[in-house]
Amino acid sequence: MKDHVTRHIEKVRLVNGKLLLVKLDIDNFGKINLSHGRKAGDYAISMLADRIRVTADANFELFHYRGDIFYFLSRHSHVQKEQELILNCEQLATKLFELLKDEIIIEGIKYKLNASIVSSIIDGSHATLEVLYELLNMAVKQVKSEGGNRHVVLDNRAHHYLERRSKIKARLPHAIANDELYLVLQPQLDVHKRYCACEVLIRWHSKELDFVPPNEFIEIAEETGDIFEIGQWILQQVAKLIATYQPKGKVAINISAKQLARADFEHQVLSAFRDQHAPLDKVVLEVTETTLVQDLDIIRAKLERLTALGIEFSIDDFGTGYSSLSYLQNLAIHEIKIDKSFVDEIQDTHKNVPIVDSIIQLAAGLGSRVVAEGVENINQFQYLADRRCELLQGYLFSKPLSIEDWLSFMRRHE
Repeated sequence: MKDHVTRHIEKVRLVNGKLLLVKLDIDNFGKINLSHGRKAGDYAISMLADRIRVTADANFELFHYRGDIFYFLSRHSHVQKEQELILNCEQLATKLFELLKDEIIIEGIKYKLNASIVSSIIDGSHATLEVLYELLNMAVKQVKSEGGNRHVVLDNRAHHYLERRSKIKARLPHAIANDELYLVLQPQLDVHKRYCACEVLIRWHSKELDFVPPNEFIEIAEETGDIFEIGQWILQQVAKLIATYQPKGKVAINISAKQLARADFEHQVLSAFRDQHAPLDKVVLEVTETTLVQDLDIIRAKLERLTALGIEFSIDDFGTGYSSLSYLQNLAIHEIKIDKSFVDEIQDTHKNVPIVDSIIQLAAGLGSRVVAEGVENINQFQYLADRRCELLQGYLFSKPLSIEDWLSFMRRHE
């Protein structure tokens, strides 16, 4: 198959045409192997392959890749327009879904199979075998995560998106070793515009990809597990920063759910700060609501042990996640952050924004600080100040700063 697809790519490039490759991946086929053994599974696949060969039309060449995965390569995509190709792959997908409605009987038990189908239509100039496989694999994984049993067509825009994700995934493991990650700090001020604390944010400037926004690479790091090494690096850098500059107020660090769930998380935090002789009572660990309510008893025990050492905890993006207040009474929470989406609702100082008012009142009732993030204009500042929001963070005061600029800002706003 690989040689065949590679030759077809070369043909498509010669005429500056498009390539259409379709991947079919049976959903949850493993249950047949688990229930009846691999021999029965092989028999079911053989039956299914025979049905697919009869169904696939003359526009496509069929390849049984392995197990429950099949590929269909368009024979004439190099001379067809994109709309024709879309119609062809949609017709093929319809036939395949109809075929799968016929049950397969294994040892007297009937099985109805579903499938995730992804069609890739890509310019020949962009096509390589490795890119095609990676993009189709990523797209099928996404379809399966959303329930499977549907057909998705990838156009050039989708390819560019998935190709960038693929490149980020490949380069992210080397970001620390290549000294490409760095920290910026965004100040948090009181209502008198005096510096009180800051939040540490991570940035990545890749030698190959240039600047990669956090909302792109953090999600991928969570998927790949790179978040553990990145998270440990952040802890070490913050400990070094605190030990070196002894800043006024607290320094907040975002912690992912996967980090907090690790059995050695407490050891990672303690070792990072002990190595630098940095005080733990300078640290605020920011976690989301969703993170807190996962395995609540385990999380509570970790929070209590770390709190006893002087570390404080903040709920980030409060109100956007679990939205249940009962857990707050049972956790050592020192700070609640009002999400930017709620701050954005503040248009003027006279019109109430009930959710913002409620969060401020709730924090006061719990004896917790409240921080508003994303404060961008004077109306938002005045509204929050009038309601005694203790700390304010946003571009009205400062963008995230380099360490040198942060030190200067801190001195100017004492």
